Amino acid sequence: MKVFISWSGEESLAVAQVLRDQLPCVINALKPFVSSEDISKGTLWFQKVATELESSDFGIICITQANQKNPWVLFEAGALAGKFSRAKVAPLLVDLEPSAVGNPLSQFQFTSLSEKKDFLKLLKSINAELKDKALAESVLERSFENWWTGFSEQIKLAKAKAPRSAKPAERTDREVLNEVLSLTRSLAATNSPRPYAATPLTEALMNLQPAQPEPKSIGAILAEYLESQRETKQQGLPKK
Repeated sequence: MKVFISWSGEESLAVAQVLRDQLPCVINALKPFVSSEDISKGTLWFQKVATELESSDFGIICITQANQKNPWVLFEAGALAGKFSRAKVAPLLVDLEPSAVGNPLSQFQFTSLSEKKDFLKLLKSINAELKDKALAESVLERSFENWWTGFSEQIKLAKAKAPRSAKPAERTDREVLNEVLSLTRSLAATNSPRPYAATPLTEALMNLQPAQPEPKSIGAILAEYLESQRETKQQGLPKK
């Protein structure tokens, strides 16, 4: 099962790399993707990211104080959220509390990287997506107990070595939206199997022009999209 691990910034990347290496040690069937490690030289970067977003079954977003409004993080969260029927999105809090996370990421259920019981719940959610290939819960819990100490030590070491990103100056929703819009158009122009301009989220983004007066915030767009996906799932209707 493919797990897309989203990151932005040195500390977030350090955590993502540990997750990439360690998650298959506790659930062998997982195939994590981290863009810094899993895109070969000469590969079209945008196209590879688009393909992986489309084919992933679960998404983990490594959130720090510095990156929670980063356009790439928001874009990847929105792209993954568009596949709620078969994909889950889990923001992983690296160095902040849930109360410190604003919209649109506050629409998701958080996992604390430092809380053992909370992280086990995340692994159980991922394991459940494996269906008939899932580990028995008792097996997963025993494996987790043997794995957690080494994993948490690697996380502490990686975070200590990573340069801490300064919290960026607060930007307006207009500035963030323009960056996400630029990324959306770049990905839509690739030859990915399912261009992101074809999803409701990116259609909403593509229709917003930089000069449009009083546009919706990126948080409002993602929040509305997430709500529409929940309603669609509850009604049992096919999604675009």
